[in-house]
Amino acid sequence: LALVNRERGAGGRAGAVRAAADRREQIRPVLAYVDGHCRESITLDDVAEVVHVSPSRVRHVFKDVTGVSFKEYVTQVRVAEAKRLLLGTDLSVAEIARAVSYTNLHQFYKVFYRSCAMSPGEYRRYYTPAGGEVAQQPRA
Repeated sequence: LALVNRERGAGGRAGAVRAAADRREQIRPVLAYVDGHCRESITLDDVAEVVHVSPSRVRHVFKDVTGVSFKEYVTQVRVAEAKRLLLGTDLSVAEIARAVSYTNLHQFYKVFYRSCAMSPGEYRRYYTPAGGEVAQQPRA
């Protein structure tokens, strides 16, 4: 009996590992969609339609796999894109906010500050070379 239980336990762990891998695989297209559409309005319903599951399922699996909520992830991706634009272009902060799908400039400042502990303008000044030229982003 002990051997049967041990085999069941091992199978259970293998099944759990397989299920976790399946959830990660299910989230991969969601991450790709958000990364590719961060400059547009993105809703959980849009993403759910792309992966052919319910918005509720996307929300729960996304949080389980990534450790952050869908909304938090979208915000992180948008702030990362805003940082790239701040350092790689001479667009104004308002233009960058619009480019990463923020229609409310105050909200963009609030989200950016919460993420970086400095305003977008401070971020640009701090990370731009002393000559004031727009820094070129290293290619990954």
